[in-house]
Amino acid sequence: MDADVAIVGAGPAGSSAAIELARSGFSVVVLERDRFPRHKVCGEFLSDDATADLARWGLDATLAAMSLEKIVRGAFYFGKDRSVEFPLPRVATGISRYRLDALLAETARRSGADVRFGAKVGSVSGDLARGYGIALEGHTAPLRARAVIAAWGRWSALDLALGREFAARTKGRFFGWSRHDEGDASHLAGRIHLYFFRGGYCGLSRIEDGAVNFAGVVAEDELRRRGAGWERFLSALLDEESALKAHLSPLRPARGVLGTSAVFFERHAPIFRGIFGAGDAAGVRDPFTGDGQASAIRGGVVAASALARFLRGELDPAGTERAYRAAWRREFGARFTWDAIFRKALLSPLARRALLPHALPLVSAAIERARLKRRP
Repeated sequence: MDADVAIVGAGPAGSSAAIELARSGFSVVVLERDRFPRHKVCGEFLSDDATADLARWGLDATLAAMSLEKIVRGAFYFGKDRSVEFPLPRVATGISRYRLDALLAETARRSGADVRFGAKVGSVSGDLARGYGIALEGHTAPLRARAVIAAWGRWSALDLALGREFAARTKGRFFGWSRHDEGDASHLAGRIHLYFFRGGYCGLSRIEDGAVNFAGVVAEDELRRRGAGWERFLSALLDEESALKAHLSPLRPARGVLGTSAVFFERHAPIFRGIFGAGDAAGVRDPFTGDGQASAIRGGVVAASALARFLRGELDPAGTERAYRAAWRREFGARFTWDAIFRKALLSPLARRALLPHALPLVSAAIERARLKRRP
Protein backbone atom coordinates (compact mmCIF):
# COMPACT_ATOMS: atom_id res chain seq x y z
CA MET A 1 0.00 0.00 0.00
CA ASP A 2 1.13 3.54 -0.76
CA ALA A 3 -0.78 4.92 2.22
CA ASP A 4 -3.06 3.88 5.04
CA VAL A 5 -5.68 6.39 3.91
CA ALA A 6 -6.29 8.28 0.67
CA ILE A 7 -8.48 11.37 1.07
CA VAL A 8 -10.05 12.80 -2.07
CA GLY A 9 -10.48 16.53 -1.51
CA ALA A 10 -8.58 19.01 0.65
CA GLY A 11 -11.47 21.22 1.76
CA PRO A 12 -12.39 21.56 5.46
CA ALA A 13 -13.62 17.95 5.78
CA GLY A 14 -10.69 16.36 3.94
CA SER A 15 -7.97 18.41 5.59
CA SER A 16 -9.50 17.94 9.03
CA ALA A 17 -9.58 14.17 8.57
CA ALA A 18 -5.97 14.29 7.35
CA ILE A 19 -4.84 16.28 10.40
CA GLU A 20 -6.47 13.81 12.80
CA LEU A 21 -5.15 10.70 11.06
CA ALA A 22 -1.63 11.99 10.46
CA ARG A 23 -1.29 13.10 14.08
CA SER A 24 -2.42 9.61 15.12
CA GLY A 25 0.54 8.13 13.24
CA PHE A 26 -1.16 6.90 10.06
CA SER A 27 0.21 7.53 6.58
CA VAL A 28 -2.17 9.83 4.69
CA VAL A 29 -2.25 11.16 1.14
CA VAL A 30 -4.66 13.97 0.24
CA LEU A 31 -5.60 14.27 -3.45
CA GLU A 32 -6.96 17.71 -4.39
CA ARG A 33 -7.72 18.59 -8.00
CA ASP A 34 -7.45 22.36 -7.45
CA ARG A 35 -4.41 24.37 -6.43
CA PHE A 36 -4.66 26.32 -3.18
CA PRO A 37 -5.36 29.04 -2.31
CA ARG A 38 -8.47 29.37 -4.43
CA HIS A 39 -11.92 30.90 -4.04
CA LYS A 40 -14.90 28.64 -3.40
CA VAL A 41 -18.68 29.16 -3.33
CA CYS A 42 -19.60 29.28 0.36
CA GLY A 43 -21.34 31.40 2.97
CA GLU A 44 -17.88 31.84 4.58
CA PHE A 45 -19.41 31.91 8.05
CA LEU A 46 -17.54 29.82 10.63
CA SER A 47 -19.68 29.10 13.67
CA ASP A 48 -18.29 28.63 17.16
CA ASP A 49 -19.02 24.90 16.86
CA ALA A 50 -15.65 24.47 15.13
CA THR A 51 -13.71 26.08 17.98
CA ALA A 52 -12.82 22.93 19.93
CA ASP A 53 -11.31 21.13 16.94
CA LEU A 54 -9.41 24.19 15.70
CA ALA A 55 -8.05 24.86 19.18
CA ARG A 56 -6.87 21.27 19.55
CA TRP A 57 -4.79 21.73 16.41
CA GLY A 58 -3.38 25.05 17.64
CA LEU A 59 -5.23 27.10 15.03
CA ASP A 60 -7.19 29.28 17.44
CA ALA A 61 -4.15 31.52 17.95
CA THR A 62 -3.51 31.61 14.19
CA LEU A 63 -7.06 32.74 13.46
CA ALA A 64 -6.96 35.29 16.28
CA ALA A 65 -3.93 36.92 14.64
CA MET A 66 -5.78 37.41 11.34
CA SER A 67 -7.96 40.43 10.58
CA LEU A 68 -11.16 38.38 10.61
CA GLU A 69 -14.70 39.58 11.20
CA LYS A 70 -16.36 38.71 14.51
CA ILE A 71 -20.08 38.25 13.97
CA VAL A 72 -22.43 38.68 16.93
CA ARG A 73 -25.85 39.53 15.45
CA GLY A 74 -28.07 38.36 12.62
CA ALA A 75 -31.13 39.52 10.73
CA PHE A 76 -33.66 37.72 8.53
CA TYR A 77 -35.35 39.74 5.75
CA PHE A 78 -38.58 38.44 4.23
CA GLY A 79 -39.40 41.15 1.69
CA LYS A 80 -41.72 44.15 1.93
CA ASP A 81 -39.73 45.53 4.87
CA ARG A 82 -40.50 42.54 7.09
CA SER A 83 -37.50 41.50 9.14
CA VAL A 84 -36.41 40.07 12.46
CA GLU A 85 -33.11 40.69 14.26
CA PHE A 86 -31.51 38.37 16.78
CA PRO A 87 -28.28 37.93 18.74
CA LEU A 88 -26.10 34.94 17.95
CA PRO A 89 -25.71 32.57 20.91
CA ARG A 90 -21.92 32.66 20.50
CA VAL A 91 -19.48 34.72 18.46
CA ALA A 92 -18.95 33.47 14.89
CA THR A 93 -16.12 34.28 12.50
CA GLY A 94 -16.19 35.59 8.95
CA ILE A 95 -13.34 34.00 6.97
CA SER A 96 -13.06 33.23 3.27
CA ARG A 97 -12.50 29.75 1.94
CA TYR A 98 -9.47 31.24 0.21
CA ARG A 99 -7.88 31.66 3.64
CA LEU A 100 -9.47 28.82 5.63
CA ASP A 101 -8.92 25.99 3.16
CA ALA A 102 -5.29 26.93 2.60
CA LEU A 103 -4.72 27.12 6.36
CA LEU A 104 -6.25 23.69 7.02
CA ALA A 105 -4.41 22.05 4.10
CA GLU A 106 -1.09 23.48 5.27
CA THR A 107 -1.82 22.25 8.80
CA ALA A 108 -2.48 18.78 7.36
CA ARG A 109 0.85 18.91 5.53
CA ARG A 110 2.71 20.03 8.66
CA SER A 111 1.00 17.23 10.59
CA GLY A 112 2.62 14.70 8.24
CA ALA A 113 0.03 14.21 5.47
CA ASP A 114 1.17 14.07 1.84
CA VAL A 115 -1.00 16.83 0.32
CA ARG A 116 -1.01 16.82 -3.48
CA PHE A 117 -2.59 19.67 -5.42
CA GLY A 118 -3.55 19.32 -9.09
CA ALA A 119 -4.27 15.62 -8.49
CA LYS A 120 -7.44 14.69 -10.35
CA VAL A 121 -8.95 11.33 -9.42
CA GLY A 122 -10.48 9.40 -12.31
CA SER A 123 -11.88 6.42 -10.42
CA VAL A 124 -11.88 4.57 -7.10
CA SER A 125 -12.18 0.79 -6.87
CA GLY A 126 -11.82 -1.83 -4.15
CA ASP A 127 -13.19 -2.43 -0.67
CA LEU A 128 -12.14 -2.22 2.97
CA ALA A 129 -11.16 -5.88 3.11
CA ARG A 130 -8.70 -5.77 0.18
CA GLY A 131 -7.83 -2.07 -0.06
CA TYR A 132 -8.44 0.46 -2.79
CA GLY A 133 -6.93 1.53 -6.07
CA ILE A 134 -7.24 5.22 -6.95
CA ALA A 135 -6.65 6.07 -10.60
CA LEU A 136 -5.07 9.49 -11.10
CA GLU A 137 -5.07 11.35 -14.39
CA GLY A 138 -1.60 11.40 -15.86
CA HIS A 139 -0.45 8.35 -13.88
CA THR A 140 -0.25 4.84 -15.31
CA ALA A 141 -0.30 2.97 -11.99
CA PRO A 142 -3.09 3.48 -9.42
CA LEU A 143 -2.36 4.75 -5.94
CA ARG A 144 -3.05 2.01 -3.38
CA ALA A 145 -4.55 2.69 0.05
CA ARG A 146 -6.11 0.64 2.81
CA ALA A 147 -9.06 3.03 3.08
CA VAL A 148 -10.56 6.01 1.25
CA ILE A 149 -12.33 9.12 2.53
CA ALA A 150 -14.58 10.94 0.06
CA ALA A 151 -14.25 14.65 0.83
CA TRP A 152 -14.89 15.89 -2.69
CA GLY A 153 -17.84 18.12 -1.83
CA ARG A 154 -21.46 18.50 -2.88
CA TRP A 155 -21.35 16.66 -6.22
CA SER A 156 -18.67 14.94 -8.25
CA ALA A 157 -18.46 12.77 -11.34
CA LEU A 158 -17.10 10.19 -8.90
CA ASP A 159 -20.54 10.10 -7.21
CA LEU A 160 -22.06 9.25 -10.57
CA ALA A 161 -19.42 6.63 -11.37
CA LEU A 162 -19.93 4.99 -7.97
CA GLY A 163 -23.68 4.75 -8.53
CA ARG A 164 -24.82 7.12 -5.78
CA GLU A 165 -28.56 7.67 -6.18
CA PHE A 166 -28.67 11.46 -5.85
CA ALA A 167 -25.92 12.07 -8.42
CA ALA A 168 -28.15 11.27 -11.42
CA ARG A 169 -31.24 13.02 -10.08
CA THR A 170 -32.55 16.27 -11.56
CA LYS A 171 -35.54 16.90 -9.26
CA GLY A 172 -35.00 19.11 -6.23
CA ARG A 173 -31.75 20.65 -7.42
CA PHE A 174 -30.47 23.94 -6.07
CA PHE A 175 -27.59 26.01 -7.39
CA GLY A 176 -25.36 28.33 -5.40
CA TRP A 177 -23.34 31.45 -6.06
CA SER A 178 -20.92 33.72 -4.25
CA ARG A 179 -19.19 37.01 -4.93
CA HIS A 180 -16.87 39.24 -2.93
CA ASP A 181 -17.73 42.94 -2.72
CA GLU A 182 -15.76 45.88 -1.39
CA GLY A 183 -16.56 49.43 -0.27
CA ASP A 184 -18.17 50.97 2.79
CA ALA A 185 -19.51 47.92 4.66
CA SER A 186 -19.83 49.56 8.08
CA HIS A 187 -23.56 48.74 8.13
CA LEU A 188 -22.58 45.04 8.17
CA ALA A 189 -19.98 45.23 10.92
CA GLY A 190 -20.44 42.28 13.27
CA ARG A 191 -23.60 41.16 11.47
CA ILE A 192 -24.92 38.57 9.08
CA HIS A 193 -28.00 39.36 6.98
CA LEU A 194 -30.11 36.64 5.34
CA TYR A 195 -32.68 37.52 2.64
CA PHE A 196 -35.41 35.03 1.74
CA PHE A 197 -37.07 35.24 -1.65
CA ARG A 198 -39.14 33.02 -3.87
CA GLY A 199 -37.25 29.78 -4.38
CA GLY A 200 -34.15 30.60 -2.36
CA TYR A 201 -32.20 32.90 -0.08
CA CYS A 202 -28.90 34.73 0.12
CA GLY A 203 -26.68 36.36 2.72
CA LEU A 204 -24.31 39.25 3.29
CA SER A 205 -21.55 39.19 5.88
CA ARG A 206 -18.05 40.57 6.22
CA ILE A 207 -14.98 38.37 6.06
CA GLU A 208 -11.30 39.27 6.47
CA ASP A 209 -10.09 42.84 5.83
CA GLY A 210 -13.65 44.21 5.70
CA ALA A 211 -14.58 42.51 2.42
CA VAL A 212 -18.19 41.32 2.05
CA ASN A 213 -19.27 37.87 0.96
CA PHE A 214 -22.49 37.88 -1.06
CA ALA A 215 -23.64 34.27 -1.42
CA GLY A 216 -26.87 32.37 -1.86
CA VAL A 217 -28.77 29.40 -3.22
CA VAL A 218 -31.77 29.18 -5.53
CA ALA A 219 -33.96 26.37 -6.82
CA GLU A 220 -33.34 25.46 -10.43
CA ASP A 221 -36.77 26.56 -11.70
CA GLU A 222 -36.37 29.98 -10.08
CA LEU A 223 -32.91 30.40 -11.54
CA ARG A 224 -34.36 29.74 -15.00
CA ARG A 225 -37.35 32.01 -14.40
CA ARG A 226 -35.24 35.05 -13.59
CA GLY A 227 -32.92 34.54 -16.55
CA ALA A 228 -29.97 32.49 -17.69
CA GLY A 229 -26.56 33.39 -16.23
CA TRP A 230 -25.69 34.57 -12.75
CA GLU A 231 -25.29 38.25 -13.61
CA ARG A 232 -28.74 38.37 -15.18
CA PHE A 233 -30.24 36.44 -12.27
CA LEU A 234 -28.70 38.76 -9.66
CA SER A 235 -29.82 41.86 -11.54
CA ALA A 236 -33.42 40.58 -11.54
CA LEU A 237 -33.16 39.59 -7.88
CA LEU A 238 -32.00 43.05 -6.80
CA ASP A 239 -34.90 44.64 -8.68
CA GLU A 240 -37.28 42.51 -6.58
CA GLU A 241 -35.57 42.69 -3.16
CA SER A 242 -35.37 46.29 -1.95
CA ALA A 243 -33.59 45.59 1.37
CA LEU A 244 -30.87 43.55 -0.34
CA LYS A 245 -30.43 46.24 -3.00
CA ALA A 246 -30.12 48.96 -0.37
CA HIS A 247 -27.52 47.02 1.64
CA LEU A 248 -25.46 46.33 -1.50
CA SER A 249 -25.67 49.89 -2.81
CA PRO A 250 -22.49 51.20 -1.05
CA LEU A 251 -20.52 48.20 -2.36
CA ARG A 252 -19.01 47.14 -5.67
CA PRO A 253 -17.93 43.69 -6.88
CA ALA A 254 -14.31 42.86 -6.15
CA ARG A 255 -14.42 39.71 -8.28
CA GLY A 256 -16.84 37.96 -10.59
CA VAL A 257 -19.62 35.60 -9.56
CA LEU A 258 -18.73 31.96 -8.89
CA GLY A 259 -21.42 29.30 -9.33
CA THR A 260 -21.82 25.71 -8.20
CA SER A 261 -22.91 22.50 -9.83
CA ALA A 262 -26.16 20.94 -8.57
CA VAL A 263 -26.70 20.97 -4.79
CA PHE A 264 -29.07 18.67 -2.89
CA PHE A 265 -29.79 19.76 0.68
CA GLU A 266 -30.15 16.33 2.23
CA ARG A 267 -28.24 13.57 3.95
CA HIS A 268 -26.57 11.01 1.70
CA ALA A 269 -25.17 7.62 2.69
CA PRO A 270 -22.20 8.40 4.98
CA ILE A 271 -20.44 5.24 3.79
CA PHE A 272 -20.76 3.63 0.35
CA ARG A 273 -18.77 0.71 -1.05
CA GLY A 274 -16.70 0.96 2.10
CA ILE A 275 -15.72 4.56 1.25
CA PHE A 276 -16.15 7.01 4.13
CA GLY A 277 -18.08 10.13 3.14
CA ALA A 278 -17.12 13.29 5.04
CA GLY A 279 -18.48 16.82 4.87
CA ASP A 280 -20.77 17.58 1.93
CA ALA A 281 -20.02 14.20 0.34
CA ALA A 282 -21.98 12.63 3.21
CA GLY A 283 -24.76 15.23 3.17
CA VAL A 284 -25.18 18.94 2.51
CA ARG A 285 -26.48 21.14 5.30
CA ASP A 286 -28.50 24.25 4.51
CA PRO A 287 -26.41 27.44 4.51
CA PHE A 288 -28.99 29.32 6.61
CA THR A 289 -27.94 27.19 9.61
CA GLY A 290 -24.49 28.80 9.58
CA ASP A 291 -23.04 25.41 10.51
CA GLY A 292 -21.90 24.19 7.10
CA GLN A 293 -18.17 24.74 7.58
CA ALA A 294 -18.21 23.61 11.22
CA SER A 295 -20.10 20.47 10.13
CA ALA A 296 -17.48 19.77 7.47
CA ILE A 297 -14.66 20.08 10.01
CA ARG A 298 -16.53 17.91 12.51
CA GLY A 299 -17.35 15.42 9.76
CA GLY A 300 -13.68 15.00 8.94
CA VAL A 301 -12.90 14.37 12.61
CA VAL A 302 -15.72 11.83 13.01
CA ALA A 303 -14.64 9.95 9.86
CA ALA A 304 -11.01 9.90 11.00
CA SER A 305 -11.94 8.67 14.49
CA ALA A 306 -14.03 5.78 13.15
CA LEU A 307 -11.48 4.84 10.52
CA ALA A 308 -8.62 4.82 13.03
CA ARG A 309 -10.27 1.90 14.85
CA PHE A 310 -10.20 -0.14 11.64
CA LEU A 311 -6.59 0.78 10.88
CA ARG A 312 -5.55 -0.31 14.39
CA GLY A 313 -7.28 -3.67 13.88
CA GLU A 314 -9.97 -3.06 16.49
CA LEU A 315 -12.84 -3.57 13.99
CA ASP A 316 -13.33 -5.67 10.88
CA PRO A 317 -14.72 -4.04 7.69
CA ALA A 318 -18.37 -4.79 8.51
CA GLY A 319 -18.01 -3.55 12.08
CA THR A 320 -16.24 -0.43 10.87
CA GLU A 321 -19.10 0.43 8.54
CA ARG A 322 -21.67 -0.08 11.29
CA ALA A 323 -19.65 2.04 13.73
CA TYR A 324 -19.26 4.91 11.30
CA ARG A 325 -22.92 4.97 10.32
CA ALA A 326 -23.87 5.08 14.01
CA ALA A 327 -21.32 7.81 14.82
CA TRP A 328 -22.39 9.93 11.85
CA ARG A 329 -26.07 9.53 12.74
CA ARG A 330 -25.45 10.58 16.36
CA GLU A 331 -23.56 13.65 15.24
CA PHE A 332 -25.64 14.84 12.28
CA GLY A 333 -28.88 12.86 11.92
CA ALA A 334 -31.14 15.12 13.98
CA ARG A 335 -29.51 18.21 12.48
CA PHE A 336 -30.55 17.24 8.96
CA THR A 337 -34.10 16.56 10.14
CA TRP A 338 -34.40 20.01 11.69
CA ASP A 339 -32.73 21.63 8.68
CA ALA A 340 -35.44 20.19 6.42
CA ILE A 341 -38.23 21.43 8.71
CA PHE A 342 -36.82 24.96 8.88
CA ARG A 343 -36.15 25.02 5.11
CA LYS A 344 -39.80 24.31 4.33
CA ALA A 345 -40.95 27.02 6.73
CA LEU A 346 -38.47 29.65 5.57
CA LEU A 347 -39.06 29.10 1.86
CA SER A 348 -42.86 29.05 2.17
CA PRO A 349 -44.48 32.54 2.00
CA LEU A 350 -47.59 31.23 3.78
CA ALA A 351 -45.57 29.72 6.63
CA ARG A 352 -43.46 32.86 6.99
CA ARG A 353 -46.53 35.08 7.28
CA ALA A 354 -48.04 32.79 9.91
CA LEU A 355 -44.86 32.54 11.95
CA LEU A 356 -43.59 36.13 11.66
CA PRO A 357 -45.39 37.40 14.83
CA HIS A 358 -43.45 34.76 16.79
CA ALA A 359 -40.25 35.09 14.79
CA LEU A 360 -37.72 35.96 17.49
CA PRO A 361 -38.30 33.00 19.86
CA LEU A 362 -38.69 30.67 16.86
CA VAL A 363 -35.39 31.82 15.34
CA SER A 364 -33.62 31.37 18.66
CA ALA A 365 -35.05 27.85 19.02
CA ALA A 366 -34.13 27.03 15.43
CA ILE A 367 -30.52 28.10 15.93
CA GLU A 368 -30.15 25.83 18.93
CA ARG A 369 -31.80 22.88 17.18
CA ALA A 370 -29.55 23.22 14.12
CA ARG A 371 -26.30 23.62 16.03
CA LEU A 372 -23.85 20.79 16.49
CA LYS A 373 -23.37 19.33 19.93
CA ARG A 374 -20.49 21.06 21.67
CA ARG A 375 -17.37 18.94 22.01
CA PRO A 376 -15.24 19.08 25.16
